[in-house]
Amino acid sequence: IETAEEKYILPILGNDLYDALQTAYDDNSMSDRQKSLLKKCRAVIAPMAYLNDLPLLQTNLSDNGIRVNETENTRSAFKWEYNEAKEALSASGYSAMEMLIVFLKTYRADFPEWATAPYNDPELVYLIRGGDDLRKAVALQQPHRCYLILQPLLPMLAEMYIKPAIGDAYFAVFNQQIIDGTLSDDGKILAGLLQPAMARLAMMQAATELSLRFSGNGFTIVDVLQDLPEDGRKDAGDSRLERFRQEMERTANTYIDKAITFLIKNVDKPEFELYKNSEAYPADGQRLMSSDN
Repeated sequence: IETAEEKYILPILGNDLYDALQTAYDDNSMSDRQKSLLKKCRAVIAPMAYLNDLPLLQTNLSDNGIRVNETENTRSAFKWEYNEAKEALSASGYSAMEMLIVFLKTYRADFPEWATAPYNDPELVYLIRGGDDLRKAVALQQPHRCYLILQPLLPMLAEMYIKPAIGDAYFAVFNQQIIDGTLSDDGKILAGLLQPAMARLAMMQAATELSLRFSGNGFTIVDVLQDLPEDGRKDAGDSRLERFRQEMERTANTYIDKAITFLIKNVDKPEFELYKNSEAYPADGQRLMSSDN
């Protein structure tokens, strides 16, 4: 259980809220809202703790090696039964994580300690501020949970794709305006191009480095994908996933090209001076198309 708490609950709550909740529980001084939060946390811990231990529950470790636990009245699960159990547990846990984050967002005022959690850390914002921005850009299920998984990828993607397109100095100012909610009308138009680009780049990278699960309603990011039934949800070696990765890259580049065109068209406006003076702005003032378009 402690492992599940550290792996799944602590990254969502953050240290400050986790400690505050633990203290209130130990002191028997929990508010009604804290009790509701604890219930949401337990809904995550129960399936994920069981999922983590599932490989060992059917076995017995001894000096003689690994033995399967079977008796006259019980048998070990078949592989398909084991796979279905893993899938059901992971689906339940992932859904509970998403609901936990939605709960915290809804009652943010009741949990001021949550402001220091990774989900809300402004230093981790690279055009995308959270699950709501992801959901607007791609058909991603459980976007808030997935945002936490994608956060480590965003700085690298900004360095590789976004900053070369708009310049380091302008990116810093523009990104801060997104964080502060101070975008101008033109800035909002630009954000409407670069945020979908970043979301698609993140999905492109996730298709390479993480595990995706596809369904009729879209896709999501998972931790446990191996040994799942062959029902259209594939691992990273599947050709469908490669087509998905290529499509995310292609559409991301299209959005970036449109952003460049917008900036060049409006380059003489004062708010885009940093872009005009950057190496990203073409000397002849002409649009630079990406190699994929």
